[in-house]
Amino acid sequence: MMTSRKDHSCRKRVQEEESEYVCPPWNFSWIVPGEICGSAWPETQANIDYLRSEGVGVLVSLSVERQPHRSAKKIMDCHLIPVEEFEDPSMEQITQFLDICDKARQDKKVLRKHTDGDKF
Repeated sequence: MMTSRKDHSCRKRVQEEESEYVCPPWNFSWIVPGEICGSAWPETQANIDYLRSEGVGVLVSLSVERQPHRSAKKIMDCHLIPVEEFEDPSMEQITQFLDICDKARQDKKVLRKHTDGDKF
């Protein structure tokens, strides 16, 4: 297991005769505890299940190439703000992100953003 996951290790969860693993996306961490978290691309069902177990209800992706696992759209509000890799976001994109954050806060939903690299 990778060192960045030491505090958020994969764990087994049992639900009505079915067991599954939940595992955080790479580099998962809280930016504003209980409100905004960040991580790499949530590529597996186990990543999505982990985010749900942490209360995440809104996903913001800044990468067209790396979209969340397909199950995310069924259970979370998913948004795409396409920021070119290794480029700064525009003021319009920053405003769009802040608007999504404000709406998530009003709806009392935890927000998670992911990137392909460091964008914002």
